[in-house]
Amino acid sequence: MKKLVLFSLLTAGFSFGQMQGGSSTTPTLKNSDKLKDYPSYIQSKNTADFIPGYREYYVFDGVNYDLSNRNEYTYVNSNKVSEDLGLSWTGTEFVNQMRISNEYTAAFDRSLYESWNDILEEWTPSWLDSTYYDANFNPIGYASYEYNVLLQEWEVQWASSQVITYDASNRIIEIQYYYMNFNGDLELSEREVWDWTGALNGPTSAHFYEWNDATTEWDLMMRAIDLEWFDFSDFLVANAEIEFWDPGDELWEKAFRLEGSYFGNGIVEEFIEQDWGGTQYENVWKETNTIDANMVRTSTNYYYWNESNEEWEVDYGIEYTNSYGPNDQLIQQDMAYYNEATGTYDPSDRYVYGDHINVASVTEHELLRSLFPNPASEIIHVNIGEENGVGVVMDLTGKRIGEYSLSGAHTSINLNELQAGTYMLVIQTDNGTSVHRFIKK
Repeated sequence: MKKLVLFSLLTAGFSFGQMQGGSSTTPTLKNSDKLKDYPSYIQSKNTADFIPGYREYYVFDGVNYDLSNRNEYTYVNSNKVSEDLGLSWTGTEFVNQMRISNEYTAAFDRSLYESWNDILEEWTPSWLDSTYYDANFNPIGYASYEYNVLLQEWEVQWASSQVITYDASNRIIEIQYYYMNFNGDLELSEREVWDWTGALNGPTSAHFYEWNDATTEWDLMMRAIDLEWFDFSDFLVANAEIEFWDPGDELWEKAFRLEGSYFGNGIVEEFIEQDWGGTQYENVWKETNTIDANMVRTSTNYYYWNESNEEWEVDYGIEYTNSYGPNDQLIQQDMAYYNEATGTYDPSDRYVYGDHINVASVTEHELLRSLFPNPASEIIHVNIGEENGVGVVMDLTGKRIGEYSLSGAHTSINLNELQAGTYMLVIQTDNGTSVHRFIKK
């Protein structure tokens, strides 16, 4: 689930306990899960018109790449996988291993995880994740369940909820978080207050609180100031300074600073954390990425700052060798991981993609058939086929500009009241929700 919280974003690798103490340690580096996500993640970050029907995973044994498993994908549309079928390679054939079935609606997303039972020769449910959304398409709840085979019922393992407050411009100004306790009840836990004063493309500051059960009041913990954004809709922060509140001396103490730059598709180009050293900010860690002409990563590296020689040193890194088909579809990706002992990148994993599907061939499942012209100066024409629905125009901060009824193959939306810039059209029908960007000239 993409948790709607600046707190987790801005604190990077810090835990809440570390923040309470007002001190910092080198953060745990981000994991590489996103780098091995559904092919839709790769697709959404490049310009190819094809999406893979399967992905095979190979492990390098020092000489050869040995086949390990395979994932076969069924799509709702070009960006959403409805089924991910996991198959394990036995050496002679693929056998069922796991299956993820995804459901997307305007109100919630749901993912059902199933494992293959060799004895019963059937799929057995194991896990269920659900994320719930409000009318502004922001997440307001999350629940995770494990299936009890003996009782043949679902048992909740984790749940949380968010209460979101919007201002008159439909911008988020406050979020209160409830988390499940050991008794299985949701209890008040954290709070964020966002300030949009002088905002250009997102909130300019945020304050963070923790609920105090003893006093039944909010304890001020930290704040983020001088916030700047590359794209607030994707929570891509360009600049932030973090300060901790000292309740004893009743003053703010500088903690650390974050600076980020991004490629046009939202992939991090460079992201740096600097901790406050008493007189100035000092380097701690950074992430860098490189991409190729198809906007796919060619390297990802995480560095720590070596104070003794005052240089950045690689802590964890991956180099990607990407191969493409005649239509710029990704067909193979070899990964080499950084070896700290040798200072080299050693071959490790390989992904092979095949049975590519032309995005145009799945448009029958897309909510949006066409949106033109784009860019537009006065009017855009929206085609959602034979469906009826609602189209919400938002700016990149999430501010709702207008709401329009969409009917079938032709709906015109007047843009005369919009200033020049980039906007989002959120389409909502009984079959789900999709988001599309357009440019007003």
